[in-house]
Amino acid sequence: MQIKYQPNPLDTIIELDAHDAEVLRLKIRIGELERRIGSAAYHLEPGEWFNVETARLRLDVGALKEHLSKSVPELFDLFVAELRGPHVGDCTCVPWSCMKCRAEELLGINTIAGLGKHPAHYIESAFLDGRDIDAAIAYLDGYRPVRTGAWLRHPQEEFDQHVPRWTADAKHAAEWLRNYRDNTYRGTLAHG
Repeated sequence: MQIKYQPNPLDTIIELDAHDAEVLRLKIRIGELERRIGSAAYHLEPGEWFNVETARLRLDVGALKEHLSKSVPELFDLFVAELRGPHVGDCTCVPWSCMKCRAEELLGINTIAGLGKHPAHYIESAFLDGRDIDAAIAYLDGYRPVRTGAWLRHPQEEFDQHVPRWTADAKHAAEWLRNYRDNTYRGTLAHG
């Protein structure tokens, strides 16, 4: 596996070698089997959804083989593409699952460990205007919330009560990004 760190850590690129690709395929297969087994077990629990026939169908060998022959390659291709793309999802305060985070989890890595979703959102914003990593850190260090847009429909006091949290998140983002720049990103440039 090769991890290509980018100035924006959310854009880090992960390329798999043959071994890692096979590990990912097998972990996807295991996950799909676990879901099917879990579904069958669910239909064997006493209660409203108890249905032996449905449980049997979830474990039918022919149906399982057909399901795996379609789902594993599709998920593998999706995960490989996501590993080359940016983090987008719950990890950056966007309301859906981040498939890159899921793929990294399956591979036992985490390119944004310790960041947190709110600071990640601030880092994402810091790079939106084409800033380099040093300018992004300066932007986050100097971050001051401005009451605009939808906040203009709310009282100033309501806006003001969120300012300490927002500035703390931006400060944490700046500290995390500075550490990333100094210990990960620039370190890989020196060895690359």
